[in-house]
Amino acid sequence: MLYGVLVDQAALYHVLLKIRSLGLVLVALDTDELPSVQEEQ
Repeated sequence: MLYGVLVDQAALYHVLLKIRSLGLVLVALDTDELPSVQEEQ
């Protein structure tokens, strides 16, 4: 099992590429997204 915090989408993409290059199979992916900050216009 692997878990951790990624700073952005590019970091996630890098991890997914590494998993693929190692020949591993991704069985599941779960997110705990932080609430986004929306500016009122």
